[in-house]
Amino acid sequence: VFLPFDQPDDAVIEVAILEDDALSIDNAQRVVVPPPDPLKIALVASRQSAIKTILEGWSRLRQLSTFTPEQYEVAAEQGQLEGFDVVVIDDYVPSNFPPGRYFTMGKAPPINGFNEYGLGKADLVLNSDAEHPIMQFVNTERIYVADLNLIQPDQDVNVIMEGSKGPFAAVLSRGEHTVVHLTFAPLDSNWPVLRSILPFTLNAIEFLARSNQSITAQSLEPGEAITARVPSGVESLVLTSPEEEQWQLSVGEDQTVVWGPAQHAGVWTLSYEDQAGAQERAVAVNMDASSEGDLRTRQELKFGTDQVRRLGEVESYKPLWPWALVVCLCLLMMEWWVFHRKTS
Repeated sequence: VFLPFDQPDDAVIEVAILEDDALSIDNAQRVVVPPPDPLKIALVASRQSAIKTILEGWSRLRQLSTFTPEQYEVAAEQGQLEGFDVVVIDDYVPSNFPPGRYFTMGKAPPINGFNEYGLGKADLVLNSDAEHPIMQFVNTERIYVADLNLIQPDQDVNVIMEGSKGPFAAVLSRGEHTVVHLTFAPLDSNWPVLRSILPFTLNAIEFLARSNQSITAQSLEPGEAITARVPSGVESLVLTSPEEEQWQLSVGEDQTVVWGPAQHAGVWTLSYEDQAGAQERAVAVNMDASSEGDLRTRQELKFGTDQVRRLGEVESYKPLWPWALVVCLCLLMMEWWVFHRKTS
């Protein structure tokens, strides 16, 4: 039985079969979970935003750029939003809505699926999807909304929080758009004074930032080359194999290092120093033997350069003793029947 677990930091996770078999080298698989990258977020608001205070104190944040609605329209028109991981739009309906990942609040964004149809007053949270990643550690009790926008979401829109008058929060993922939408502006509720707004906001941005992205680093197979890109200023690094062998490698002009082939399965380590100090980066090399459990009869076999093909159906030797045993049993039964008939 496998139980899910949280892994907040970077790590190397190994799953192993403890039983021995003829090919034990593929009994362990390893994945490298890289550290989370700092986020670059754009905030669009026409008035004071409660979300800005939350984001300014977040350690994951690398850059927070604030836009007025007018500045946003110009940036969207010129394609300047492509470098942001998430765009947060607080109570504004943009004219330009290019592909990207959005956290919208208040009025519904200009994308099919939310179907806004009116306004609601005075509502409380009645239900929420506690298993959704955005709702982790979010206490929805005592959330009161004075004004909200009523929506009738399509079937592919995931409602994660709702009240008596309709959805409070929904998630939509269509093509190149991923949107987490709040049907009310936080300042139109008592949420800014409750602790639950903090985990909801950070969970929503984490969810958007990781959407359509791999959580684990790509693993290699024995025989492939190890390729890595290191920060500028690093001129050399040390590569350590699973057997503790080490090689001193030089970094190319494009800050890329290539070494290979990696002949052993296991965790290889790249060690170097940059402006932040000593750094280590793990690379997983796994032996994938998908044919090991294939019990089907092969039509052909290869021995070096020789190839042996199957000729067809061949009759194998069939023992006769089961039939002889059946004949003997029949004779004994007939003898027993004749004997009892004479005696009676």
